[in-house]
Amino acid sequence: MSHRSQRAVIPASSVLLAITFCAIAGAGITITERDTRAQNTLWVGSGGAVDQFEEELRENVELTGPFAFASSGDVSIVEGGISNGAGSANGSVSVLESISLSGDSVLTIETGRNSSGTAQHESGTANAYFTHNSETRLRFETDVPLFYEITGSFNPDPNANIAFLQLNRPFSTLTFFNFQEAQDEIEQSGIMPAGNTYQFRVRIRDQQNANAGNPSVVGVNQYGVVLTIAPIACAADLDENGTVDLGDLNLVLGNFGQDGPAGDANRDGTVNLEDLNLLLAQFTEPCPIER
Repeated sequence: MSHRSQRAVIPASSVLLAITFCAIAGAGITITERDTRAQNTLWVGSGGAVDQFEEELRENVELTGPFAFASSGDVSIVEGGISNGAGSANGSVSVLESISLSGDSVLTIETGRNSSGTAQHESGTANAYFTHNSETRLRFETDVPLFYEITGSFNPDPNANIAFLQLNRPFSTLTFFNFQEAQDEIEQSGIMPAGNTYQFRVRIRDQQNANAGNPSVVGVNQYGVVLTIAPIACAADLDENGTVDLGDLNLVLGNFGQDGPAGDANRDGTVNLEDLNLLLAQFTEPCPIER
């Protein structure tokens, strides 16, 4: 029996900084958790002989901070020359992950994978497989309404066991794609109401098996996605006249205690003191970012 394994761990930035930015005084967005991984496993077995190779790239930090890494690797294994059969497996993976905060309070999260694998049954009772397992998960909280935009592409293998891209909050999904909805071009945008915990997640697990009945398999998984989050300028401009003024104040006071949307400046589903405070903070202020 032979066994090989390799793991590459990409370190976090040497300095971790809390990512919090303010669109108005006392309010902002905070990333609370991130988990990034990419793993390729190749396995060939025939009788008592097993050959395995595993490569893992992982970043798992519950604190928050700007980080980036890029890596790639190629590997192949062969098991043969024994009486029970022979097989082979090959795989490659490249990974891109970055998160950054610009001076104008725009948060950008970029994630990408490009993996491929083949498994080949050569003879006898040999079995061979490869598995690609990757995930990007980011959780964040906000007490101001935010604008979001997702762009890129999402093309998992149609035979993947698990494949989805999702942006959601409790009991509500803003964006969702799965392996049946591969997209060469993604472009979606919307509003993220305040007072929620959000999760951005991309997950793929693809395992392909080769044996005497299915002697050759191939799997390719590719995606490259950018999530951009920005504060909404003049969120309290409820009558959309270009200025936060007495007309907007009247809308908040006139709908106080109601469910909105009229008067709901922070889009959390209730017109209350938080909307009034947001309006007062933006009263007569110019709009630095176009909505």
